[in-house]
Amino acid sequence: MKVDRKKFLIGTGVVVLAVAAFCIANPNNGTHSQNARAKELAKELDETVTEDSIQGTYVTDDGKIFAIDINDTDILGVNLLLPKGIRGTTDGTCSAVFPDQGWLEEYAYIDLAENSICLLDDKETKYTYEMDKKNLTLTNPENEKFECRKISDEYNADKVIDSSLLKPEDIAGVYKDGDLAIEIDKNNKESLDVYWLEFKDSEYEITAMATNVPIETIIEKGAIALVGEDAYDARCAYFITRRRIAFESYKAGLKVADLTEDDYDVSKKKEQVLKNHQDIDYDYTSILKKIDIVNDGTDIYVFNPYWSETNKHFNYFESAYLDLEYQNDGTVQIFLNGKKYTSFKATEYEPGTDIFSVIYTCENGNRFHYYPQYEEDQLTYGEVSYLPEIQFYESLYDESDQDCGGKFVCQNNEVKKTNEESEDSYAESSEESGQEDIDLVEDEDTSIESDSDVWFITYNSFYRTRDIGGIEINVMNDAVMFVQCTGSDGTVAEWEMNLKPAEMGDDGEYIYYYGKGIKMSYYPSDHHIHVDAEDNYFGDYYPNE
Repeated sequence: MKVDRKKFLIGTGVVVLAVAAFCIANPNNGTHSQNARAKELAKELDETVTEDSIQGTYVTDDGKIFAIDINDTDILGVNLLLPKGIRGTTDGTCSAVFPDQGWLEEYAYIDLAENSICLLDDKETKYTYEMDKKNLTLTNPENEKFECRKISDEYNADKVIDSSLLKPEDIAGVYKDGDLAIEIDKNNKESLDVYWLEFKDSEYEITAMATNVPIETIIEKGAIALVGEDAYDARCAYFITRRRIAFESYKAGLKVADLTEDDYDVSKKKEQVLKNHQDIDYDYTSILKKIDIVNDGTDIYVFNPYWSETNKHFNYFESAYLDLEYQNDGTVQIFLNGKKYTSFKATEYEPGTDIFSVIYTCENGNRFHYYPQYEEDQLTYGEVSYLPEIQFYESLYDESDQDCGGKFVCQNNEVKKTNEESEDSYAESSEESGQEDIDLVEDEDTSIESDSDVWFITYNSFYRTRDIGGIEINVMNDAVMFVQCTGSDGTVAEWEMNLKPAEMGDDGEYIYYYGKGIKMSYYPSDHHIHVDAEDNYFGDYYPNE
């Protein structure tokens, strides 16, 4: 999963429909085999055929399939002979498999009054149709006509999708939106090279890629996994329509003729990436050995279940540490403050509550979310960090019954120590440094108190003006303040916020955020706090005397 990203949803149900299950590749070729397939399909589907109703499955004379499923079934009961003003709604959403693009189930809008079917977010791909009892004439944007005969009222994408229709040249090209692009190049008749491009420093750069991607993966997986600077920087792309690709957790890219940058040359960029990252195998067979493509029924994303081999050290502020030890059988042993705590299986996880996490269940029954790169982490002074994080459902307690919290941030750049070791180390360093370190601490304290930005040193206790409730602020380290907000119903919320404001308001207020739903503003003019959140915590808070 890629780090630097905001949550992305193309629309409820769109992603589901875009990646519906696909049938096994059909090796048959030619009109005869297509006709045979159509006859077999007719036997597998419901034999009910309703005349003058577009809902269902159709076959052309040469065995190609058109199938459509009306999601808004109310429009099927509308009397089109009535005047427009009183007949009701005639347009709605549908799923469809088209005879000229039979490898992909697509999401579209249909208008029964206009006899048109338009692909989602792609106004250039518009079909029209004429229906006469069981016969339907479908016309694509290139004015190519398909004479179809209805064989069933049933719609079943698994049965009608024909993977043999997909060729590399059909999907090769550039899919672009803003500063992001996916380029798909034909490698040979059975495979593709796929590049994730980002516009940086006045040109497009390859930030992830996958080579020798089998054409079957488009059908079977519905998504393509790519890797960036290492195997843990994983991303995916998948088709929404034949001309639109979804960038995992970003947005959808529309197929364009070409990138317009004069100095853009994908072959040279590829050579540079391979030279800079010789330790990475970008071949798709190797990628899929390390990276899972996860489909939770709503979203699709990629995940590396072997993250614990490199992401080994995590901490809870400065008070507790987790160390992970990956074992040959795939078991990951967890050490809490240097002592064995529990374990979990690396490959045994379930999709998380969003596309940025997965859920593990430990041997002792404890559960945790693992975020490969958690966008709401605020343990970096001055800006948001995107470090891997482990978030347990509840606080952990070590052997001495110390509350170790439940949110642990990856600290691979440092070898973590237990609390006892840290204290010993601090004592030794203090003895060695002597008065010089003491003077330094005193200087730091003075600078903190004299800085107007650190108002929380003086004002750390507040009461709520509209009803009961209050705020208590504790400075945990030089980067984070721990805000406890008591709501009107007595419940306490805990927010970790950067000491440095995220932004300044128009009235000179310091603005802080927690997640996406909490905004806290401090007003230096009268030292009050205003909280924008759900009603339970919303309101103004003034300093306690």
